[in-house]
Amino acid sequence: MNLTPAEKETVILFSEADETADVCTYDRRLKKKLNALSVRFPEQFRLKESLRCGGVCYTGPKRCIVI
Repeated sequence: MNLTPAEKETVILFSEADETADVCTYDRRLKKKLNALSVRFPEQFRLKESLRCGGVCYTGPKRCIVI
């Protein structure tokens, strides 16, 4: 099953109570950056889940999320 471009979302989840954030994405560039961070800083960034149709979900420090 292929997803349409509109279905290939990036979702960032965190709360004020937690120090970590979850980033779930299908974006090719963001997946590459998150993978590089998990290789460089495995104690801070880790692959939480592989999603269907090629998506990934990583967990990392909330302070690293910049909007």
